[in-house]
Amino acid sequence: MISDHVPELVELLGDAVPTWRRPEELGPRRRRPGRSGGGPLRAARGREVVLAEHTFERRAAQLLDLLARHDLVPTEP
Repeated sequence: MISDHVPELVELLGDAVPTWRRPEELGPRRRRPGRSGGGPLRAARGREVVLAEHTFERRAAQLLDLLARHDLVPTEP
C-alpha cells in the first residue's frame, strides 16, 4: 500500500504506510514496494497499529466516552 501524503495518516500510522508528495516519488515506490523500506515489516507495524487503535469497537468506545463527557448519553424511555 502507498498513499498520497496526508499529515493525519502519518500521525495515525507513522511510517507504516509509505507516502508520496511529488509524482517523481511515486514511480520508484510503486515499482518496488516490498524492497524499499521493508515493506512486509511496515505492513505488520501498520496492522498492529490499526488493530490496537482503529477498530470499530475502539471507535464506538471513543464515541460513547465523548457522549458521556458532554452529558449526551441517552436515557432509557
